[in-house]
Amino acid sequence: MKCIGITSPGPHAFIIVRSLGRFTQEEEMSIHHFAKYFGERMFQYCIILFTRTDELDNDNISLKSHLSNAPKSLQMFIEKCGGRVIAFNNRLKGDQSGPQVKELLTMIEENVRRNEGKIYTNRVYLEADIEVQKMEKELLKTLREDTDKKLKALKESEEKSGKDEKLKAIYSNLKEKESRVCDDIRKDIAENGFKQAWTFIKSLGLFSNVK
Repeated sequence: MKCIGITSPGPHAFIIVRSLGRFTQEEEMSIHHFAKYFGERMFQYCIILFTRTDELDNDNISLKSHLSNAPKSLQMFIEKCGGRVIAFNNRLKGDQSGPQVKELLTMIEENVRRNEGKIYTNRVYLEADIEVQKMEKELLKTLREDTDKKLKALKESEEKSGKDEKLKAIYSNLKEKESRVCDDIRKDIAENGFKQAWTFIKSLGLFSNVK
């Protein structure tokens, strides 16, 4: 759920990072679990990034040659991802790593175009986005009701001369508060998920009647 909150309403790419070491059964099961959760269509958005390719460089072996001898399960996974693989040399630092980073970004951009610029989404993402919007809507409603009460009290107690400036100040504070709190909610959802985020919202004292 944490990754859903971070990437909602949906990512443009999934970067699957793994080393050139043995493709274990545990890794294979993780991919199956990932696909089960996100759906098979996610493979259209996947890029596989292999690390530690400096080991291949030392033996003067290309990534393509190495993968041709990989287990069938790994080859099938690569095929599902449209053959989008890239190699990173872990020993390259600073400016030396620039070209491989640029290559990855180029691959992402090309795949975004291939997917017509559309983000990946499924039922889980749609539900997540609906929940976020629902929270924001309820929160803004409560904030505005609170501000309306303050404005009404101000109108009843303030003289005409000072009222306009105070009304403007309250309205400005409202907009700032709306933006700040909504940002906090999205951040909390991303970091902790919806259950903890709802606890955070109630801690603001805006939904004291909700259990």
